[in-house]
Amino acid sequence: MTKVNSVLLIDDDHINNYMNEKLIRRLKISDTIHVATNGSEALQIVGDQEILCPSLIFLDLSMPAIDGFQFLEIYQKMEIPDKDKILIVILTSNNFKDVVRLKQIGNYEFLMKPLNEEKLLEIVEKYFTSSDVTSDTRR
Repeated sequence: MTKVNSVLLIDDDHINNYMNEKLIRRLKISDTIHVATNGSEALQIVGDQEILCPSLIFLDLSMPAIDGFQFLEIYQKMEIPDKDKILIVILTSNNFKDVVRLKQIGNYEFLMKPLNEEKLLEIVEKYFTSSDVTSDTRR
């Protein structure tokens, strides 16, 4: 099984974060999981030079402070080493209008909530190989 070096969960729903973190740990997808309850916290984590930059980010769109759309707009302007190796997956229960709006911002993977074992394994198998995620390089 491929392991992802670090995962970031961004959702203001604590239950979703808890369940997603539990699923990631149970499937042994990653040992390092960061949790943010809004885009502002997530930007601090992504920009922190002291931690391993997440290679997989699950992002909710509807959040207080900085929402998912604003997070993506700011994130795209950030200078992050190996940014092209970071996968952002939009976890949403929102409507088609949000998907259209996101397509204007960039090309992102979309999953309908809730995240489950099948969806998670599919993402990891589709986007990550052992060589992509096994290094423990700090930024």
